[in-house]
Amino acid sequence: MESEEMKKIWDRTDARLASLETQVKKISETRNRTALDSLAARYRRYAILGIAVALMFAMQSSGRIFSGTYGLIASLLGVALGLSCSAADWWLWRKLGSIDIARMSVSEVAERAMACRRVHLMFMFWSIPLAIATVTLIALSLKATPYMTASILTGAAIGLAIGICQLRRFLADYRALAGD
Repeated sequence: MESEEMKKIWDRTDARLASLETQVKKISETRNRTALDSLAARYRRYAILGIAVALMFAMQSSGRIFSGTYGLIASLLGVALGLSCSAADWWLWRKLGSIDIARMSVSEVAERAMACRRVHLMFMFWSIPLAIATVTLIALSLKATPYMTASILTGAAIGLAIGICQLRRFLADYRALAGD
């Protein structure tokens, strides 16, 4: 083989390697999502969703859909629920974002993650009864017929199922973070 042929082969090999490096880098950037990243992203989304819920209930406070005293109280409870959920999720997002797995020890990361998990569960014990009270007051303000009551209960059951699935995901990410 002459030096020119070897140089051409070397250049082609170098181009292939550069292409492979680019592909590997793209794959590693998209698939290298840790449990910590997943938790933080989920809390950020729920913080935004909480604000949207609060705004929706604030718009209903005029009494167009939820009427009477029950409707006003339901709207106020909905705003309180949305804002408090948003604040809690924002705080948890920031707290998890402060975890630096490169500089902290494994025990320190696990300790902070378990502290966030405790806050999450404690907040659920406060927010679930508030959500039940809000849905009940909405039903009372609508003077629900049997069909409407069935629809509200069906919606609540679907919401409960979705909530349980989401809680399982949160807890699985926390277990992965704590090393369990």
